[in-house]
Amino acid sequence: MNILALFYNEIFYRPIFNGLIVIYNGVPPHDLGLSIVLLTLLIRLITLPLTYKAMKAQKIMTALQPKIKEIQEKHKDNKEEQARQMMGLYSEHKANPLTGCLPLLLQLPFLIALYQVFFRHIGAVSPGLLYYFISDPGQINTLSFGIVDLAQKSYVLGLLAGATQLIQAHLMPQPGAVGGGAQKDISHIMAVQMKYFLPAVITIWSFSLPAALPLYWTTLNVFAIVQQIIIDKYLPIRVPVTSGAGK
Repeated sequence: MNILALFYNEIFYRPIFNGLIVIYNGVPPHDLGLSIVLLTLLIRLITLPLTYKAMKAQKIMTALQPKIKEIQEKHKDNKEEQARQMMGLYSEHKANPLTGCLPLLLQLPFLIALYQVFFRHIGAVSPGLLYYFISDPGQINTLSFGIVDLAQKSYVLGLLAGATQLIQAHLMPQPGAVGGGAQKDISHIMAVQMKYFLPAVITIWSFSLPAALPLYWTTLNVFAIVQQIIIDKYLPIRVPVTSGAGK
């Protein structure tokens, strides 16, 4: 096993697997679906500070769009000066255009690890992966909430995963189109793809997977929706935009 595989296994895969088993063992009625929901909430709480930082960055970038457009128009014939002004603007407002991608990037290793856990071990436990202090539950009952077999496909959960992803996409801060002509068209196309194409892909993808995965994704989205509403209402992120860079 190479060092990257070992890192992934020990930092993500085994902790998630053991966390799921701990919750399954310790929370009556030993329901796999409930265990997945609780594990998802735990993961979201762990990553909450970074997620909040990313949400703040998205709002800052949205608020800066008029100023960015102004700089691009003013210095459209001088790319070097345009870049300098943009860097000054980002520095002034402590903005980073890449930070907004953080929530999705944060979820990828967890999603991959959960995918492997559910595909390899759903319904059965590999004792060799358990930490020494965690009891082996033996066979896991995959019938969850008394109605859904999480080892099988579920079109209902697939639709829920896509629908909640669509709602979340509509709640996220939407950056305005920057620039003009082809650049504006490309920005608009990318925004539409993220808002509508991604939920469609998740829905279709969920139809081919064990129901445990769309249950995880649905829970993830519901948490994000509630989090977005709470932050917008009770913890508004105010972004004072001054003329600053670009004068």
